[in-house]
Amino acid sequence: MKLYYIWDAYCGWCYGFGAHLKPLLQAHPDLELEIVSGGLFIGERSQPIAAYPHIPGANSRIAAHYGVTFGQAYQSTLAEGKLVLNSLHPALALNYLKDRLPNHQHYAIVTAIQSAFYQDGLSLSDISTYGKIAEQFSLDRQQVETDLAHVFQQASSPEFIQARQLGVQTYPTLLLEKNGTFYDVRGQAMTLAELEMNLDQLLQDN
Repeated sequence: MKLYYIWDAYCGWCYGFGAHLKPLLQAHPDLELEIVSGGLFIGERSQPIAAYPHIPGANSRIAAHYGVTFGQAYQSTLAEGKLVLNSLHPALALNYLKDRLPNHQHYAIVTAIQSAFYQDGLSLSDISTYGKIAEQFSLDRQQVETDLAHVFQQASSPEFIQARQLGVQTYPTLLLEKNGTFYDVRGQAMTLAELEMNLDQLLQDN
């Protein structure tokens, strides 16, 4: 059995969902987690953040529902409107970092990437953003930045194809793979308790 978390680094609802997902994962340390980047802002959708005027309103709903906060630096970046949302770079960076850290740290990479944007207002296309994240995981900053300069030349991420193969069209999505079948863990869950109930039921079912 394995959990699959399909997300996007620039997905505000994914950022909020972390308030439920993190304690869920902590309660089930035996379950392997595979994180798949979905590619929300790629191609023609990769635009300056000002091109998406719904974001401030969505952030208010996310904060109200999940109790998360958006940093002042992020708010300034949002108000300026110039930062280009490009989901490819954080997807490639996450893949690179996952290859260098154990599975139990993979979700911590996700939260570090989210914090860099939603708290610190940093561009996830800026290699130096990941240099700072690398230091949080005791990785060599200069080596990471040098490597990512090459990695970022890739035109796409295989995870975007994987997300489509899983049939995922919305983010965040949490799936449980059990005996070759995939089950939607999140479903209609609105609270952590409901999410936990969904997962427990799936784990108990034959």
